Parts: sequence; C-alpha cells; structure tokens
Amino acid sequence: MLAGTGTVVGLAGCSDETDPESQREVGNPSLGDEDGVDLLVFEDLGCPACASYSLNIFENLQRDYIETGEINYIFHDLVLPANSFSEEAHQVLRAVQDVEGEDAFWEFKMYIYENQNRLGWDLLEEAAAEVSDETDEIIERAQNREYQTVIEDNGDLAEGYSIPRTPGFHMEGTTFEIIQSYSELASQIDAAMRDA
Repeated sequence: MLAGTGTVVGLAGCSDETDPESQREVGNPSLGDEDGVDLLVFEDLGCPACASYSLNIFENLQRDYIETGEINYIFHDLVLPANSFSEEAHQVLRAVQDVEGEDAFWEFKMYIYENQNRLGWDLLEEAAAEVSDETDEIIERAQNREYQTVIEDNGDLAEGYSIPRTPGFHMEGTTFEIIQSYSELASQIDAAMRDA
C-alpha cells in the first residue's frame, strides 16, 4: 500500500504482500559532494512533471549546485502512481541500480523520462537493455518486487516531509514542490541554504 493514498499497487502475477526475505537492500543514489548540503528529491518515473523537471531543469541544477559541490543530490522514489506502470518502472530502476550500479541507474532514469509516453514493459525492457547485459535478471527481480521495501520506505519519508506530489524536494528542514522553472528551484535552494 502506498503511504497516505489508500491505493494498493501490485505487479501482474504477484500478491500485494511483500515477503521480507525476498527484499534486496539498495541505498538512495546520489550525485555531488557528500559534504554538500543534502537535497532530497522525490520522483515518480510515470509523472509528466518529473520528466519535464529532469529533461528541462536538472541540467542547470547539476551545473550550478551539484558539480560545484554545494549540494548532495539524493534520489528518492515516490510512486503515486502517476502512470499505470509507475510501480514497475521503479522496481526496474532499483534492479538496474543493484545489478549495474549508480551510473546505470541515472542513465536508465533519463531514458525512461525521454520516452515516458511509451511507458510499459516494452520500454522498461528496452531501457534495461540499454544499460545492462543482464536484462533478464533485472526484469525478474522487478517482477518479484524485490525492492518494494525500499520504495515504500521512501514513500513514508515523503509523507513525513509532507510531500504529496512529484517532483518534491526537501532540504535543511524545508520542503518545496511545484517547480515551474530553474530560477524558481534555484531561489528555493538558495533560501534553504541561507536558513541552514
């Protein structure tokens, strides 16, 4: 069950119960300097606003804050679901991370956003094949929901920060969302850093 939504999400052929023994541990991938100020970013791969943010705003954020070491950008799942394949997309994303590492994670995520209008199993398998020779293993782990605990824990964290939609951001005790432009995001980051 997704935190705060009352919605039960399941993959075809799977029960809604998560077997704790089948769960794999993966951390939340990050970009930037670990000594920088943490910016927690909550995304749903099926969310059009997340795709727009990632394709149109993120590059400037990376240039001005991540590459300079000012912030440590930390990805978090927040499956709403914004698309009927949001849950599956996050399962595959985490399997890619687990099997191939964080570089493949970021590449897979951008591939999905660039092709979000085709989100479904065909795209998920195609994107996994772009970053890994272990596509069958990745898809099997995703279908077995082996990352459900990680995804649910991130959803609980978003709820604790009062982040109801994606993309959502939390930095130094400040939560912000509904980012329409890079300048809006930068001003909110600057304000949060000043208040830190």
